[in-house]
Amino acid sequence: MKTKYTLLIIITVITSTIISYFTISATFFQKTKSDSQAPAVKSVSTKADIFFVSEEVDFGELKPKTTLSIKAQTGETVLDILQKSTQLETKQTSFGEMVEAIDGIKNGTDGKYWIYYVNNQPATVGAGDFKAEADQKISWRLEKAQ
Repeated sequence: MKTKYTLLIIITVITSTIISYFTISATFFQKTKSDSQAPAVKSVSTKADIFFVSEEVDFGELKPKTTLSIKAQTGETVLDILQKSTQLETKQTSFGEMVEAIDGIKNGTDGKYWIYYVNNQPATVGAGDFKAEADQKISWRLEKAQ
């Protein structure tokens, strides 16, 4: 009988130890998991800050039209993006920076001027003030001013 009683005590102690171990382990891992889900600090540049825009430059009858996909970053203007892909001449005016020539084709050629469009709509602000966004289509067209 004494042996059975001793065996019962040993089994109870072992079972209690195992239950305690798993309870403590589960609590520890649960805290570790929630700690790892703490909000991350945003870095200076993320993939979300980089995007692509479609840029089209229509030279009219003077040169073939070009269409490119240009990599841009949040905060860049239409003018910044145009400078990445073309040889550009600009002039500072009271309205802001104005495009004078793209790839050697100057304003005033045949009475035509560089006008830009965003998603086929005429721009309402200067190219140096318009901030580009992902998936926009930016078109530069040499056309008669209206």
